[in-house]
Amino acid sequence: MQTQAWDLSVHDVQCHELDIFHRPREWVTSQQHVWMLATSGRGLYHRREVPDAAPLPVDPAGEALHYLAPDSWRFVDVCNAAPLHLVVLRLRLADDSGRDLLANYRLPRRFLPEHAGKLAGPMHGMLAGFGRHTLSAQAEVQRQLGTFLGMILGLASTRPEAELHRQPRRCQKAVAYLFRNHAEKLNVDRLAQLCCVSRPHFFRLFREETGLTAQQYLCRLRLDHARTLLRFTDMSIAEVGRAVGWHDQFHFSRIFSRETGCCPSRFRTRDLT
Repeated sequence: MQTQAWDLSVHDVQCHELDIFHRPREWVTSQQHVWMLATSGRGLYHRREVPDAAPLPVDPAGEALHYLAPDSWRFVDVCNAAPLHLVVLRLRLADDSGRDLLANYRLPRRFLPEHAGKLAGPMHGMLAGFGRHTLSAQAEVQRQLGTFLGMILGLASTRPEAELHRQPRRCQKAVAYLFRNHAEKLNVDRLAQLCCVSRPHFFRLFREETGLTAQQYLCRLRLDHARTLLRFTDMSIAEVGRAVGWHDQFHFSRIFSRETGCCPSRFRTRDLT
């Protein structure tokens, strides 16, 4: 009997709560999968990828739970004087090459009240665990996260093969190399060598399998790591830029602002949904 080992890991997982007050409407994005659960107040969830659609209600008594897909541009506004209180879970689930495994599924973006009620339990469980810094609390967060993901995938459907054509296959070693060495200068010759193809063939193959150039893919990896360092370390903006591969702080800030909708310093202090 043949067996295969899977090296799966959850990256950048964080569960926190926040209040949203009236504020200027600003489109923001994230490379993480985000679930937001409204516990009090009322709001509206605006999505730029569907500009003609009406905003979705965010309401504890109705549509309390929403899923925000990676790279989607959105903002949440408040409907009245009372703040909108949210519990927010954000994460990435990847294999050892850095591929996003949740991209294999069509995840539900809106939830019936009965589903939201069930998913609220593990979300609140993770929120409590993140507030305690003990081994038992960490174990409980992992258990609650497993329960949450199991319930989410139970509501999801597997994407048809035709929609998965951009999952790296021949370029998998190159993708894994970029994932492990994202702070290094892009070396196309090294990547082509890993894929056993010529340099011109690599350019075509990588874009065909990922939908991005190698430079664009590397930029996404760097931005993803930069978000984590900004959120969870005290490193300066310049130090974060250098850590992910950009040694010019101005260049780093310009790219970060263009791709996320706000500058690094504001990202660090804002509670982004």
